[in-house]
Amino acid sequence: LGSPARSAACLANPALEDCPLTYVSAEFEAVTGYTRQAAIGKNCRFLQPQDANVNNLLNRGELERVREFCKSTASAEGSRITAFLVNVEGDKYPFWNFIALEHVNLEGRPYILAVLTRAEFEVGRLSELLAMDSDGILELDRLRRGVKQRESSLLEMGPTLLLEDAIAGWTSSLPPY
Repeated sequence: LGSPARSAACLANPALEDCPLTYVSAEFEAVTGYTRQAAIGKNCRFLQPQDANVNNLLNRGELERVREFCKSTASAEGSRITAFLVNVEGDKYPFWNFIALEHVNLEGRPYILAVLTRAEFEVGRLSELLAMDSDGILELDRLRRGVKQRESSLLEMGPTLLLEDAIAGWTSSLPPY
């Protein structure tokens, strides 16, 4: 399938205004291109494309699910979702980011634990989706449905294998290059 994926972890505090990141792992910079210092205290929105039209076209449905999840501080500890987003590196190049989010309690306080996994396999196929034409958007929706169908297997597969499996399932129905 290509290069293995890189992953990073971070914590966000939903009790604070705008749910800022309060911790990011050392791997965060390798995954996103942003330093830990640049990320702490910010909402993870800074990873999204700055052009609102592009961001809405590529990420709208996923972002709505993530926002609702983050707002639901009353959710039971352990509730989780996944999202597959187009994000932008520190140098402004787009990348595909598979995010697993889970509500956790640490020392009696609510947090959102996020594991970010950068998709680095089938990058050529994934890049075709960035053309933002109607076929690409339909294929992106189909790929995201495949990711969601596997969401219940996250704990047994882990994020990298889940993402590889979803992308392999998606590409198997595409015409060869």
